[in-house]
Amino acid sequence: SIVMSRWLANRVTLPLKQLSVRLEQASHPEELFEISNAKQGSGILEIIMAQERLKAFAERSKQLVTDLRQANLDKEKFNHELQELNQNLEQMVREKTKKLKTALNEAQAASSAKTDFLANVSHEVRTPISGVLGMLEALNKDNLDEEQQELIGLAHFSASNLLMLINDILNYSKIESG
Repeated sequence: SIVMSRWLANRVTLPLKQLSVRLEQASHPEELFEISNAKQGSGILEIIMAQERLKAFAERSKQLVTDLRQANLDKEKFNHELQELNQNLEQMVREKTKKLKTALNEAQAASSAKTDFLANVSHEVRTPISGVLGMLEALNKDNLDEEQQELIGLAHFSASNLLMLINDILNYSKIESG
């Protein structure tokens, strides 16, 4: 009967001992240790140790659940802040894009006004210069002394260069306006 009770006690306590070791390992994963088979205690002592280890495991589990909940709350908070920053950034991009479009339209209007101004001024200046050139050519056909012909030639040369410059400005205006 003693042998039978020992055998039965080992059959009951051995699984409890193994459960106790597993609980201890789960409670302290950084300390993986094994309880040697050389330590033989009474079945009741092993059951008490298993209960203590089970309590420690439950406490550790509660702490991990609490930590996970806090981490989840932190994650939700950061996600909310990120969404707000993203919305603010999108609003800023929309405002900057609107300002850039306005500035582009103003620049295009200014360029168009400049082109129109150059075309009008060039046209208004070209007409009188053409008249001056015609008058100089008419004067050059008269009988003039050498000094007068030289002065008319110089005036004609200057007016021709000025007319060429104005024509270039007109061409530039036409090219720029398409």
